[in-house]
This record gives sequence, structure tokens and C-alpha cells, in this order.
Amino acid sequence: MCLIRRRTGGRWSIPKGHIEYGTTARLAALAEAHEEAGLLGDTVGNRLGTYEYDKGGVTLTVAVYQMAVQRELPRWAEMRLRERHWWSLDEASALLDSHPVSALFKRFRARVAAC
Repeated sequence: MCLIRRRTGGRWSIPKGHIEYGTTARLAALAEAHEEAGLLGDTVGNRLGTYEYDKGGVTLTVAVYQMAVQRELPRWAEMRLRERHWWSLDEASALLDSHPVSALFKRFRARVAAC
């Protein structure tokens, strides 16, 4: 599982961002994975779900999708700001344990185990 974080440190997370006018949540998720982590691919199945978090006094909702990565770019738009790292599912689970996405990660693990 690929997770990202700011190069200055902080907790590991998943790529997320805003849905641009005229696009969909699925396409926005793919665009954010490309911009923030340098990953190219496509979503797998339906949306895993959503989670909310507060930023600057505003509650934001994040739609989460599973991605089949087809290519990992050596250079990407936000590589100076963010680092990416591939973790085993157990390691990722521990890193995301207190993150708002943790419940969806458990759903993802169940989906993967069923395959």
C-alpha cells in the first residue's frame, strides 16, 4: 500500500484533494494520486466510502477509492513537498490506526482478502 506524507514529517496518509468543477470524485482521486504520489492507474470497483476531517474550521468530506497502480513515476508534481512509501498491509494498518480513513482501510483489507 502506498502512503504519502509531507517531507517535513507528520503522519502518513492517502492522497486527497478537491474535486475540480466539471469532474467526478473518481477522476479527482486519480488526479490527486498522480499529483501527490506520482502514481498512474485506475480505480477498482466502487467507492470504498467517505470520511470527514476538519481543516481550518471547515469540515471536508473525502471520497476514497481503491487504485490499481500501473505505473510509479520517478518524478511527480509534488515530489518536493511529499514523500511516498510502499508499506505492507499490516504496516499501513498500524500507520493509519488513528487516521480518519482507518475504518475504510479495514473495508479495503476485507475486499482484498475476499479476492
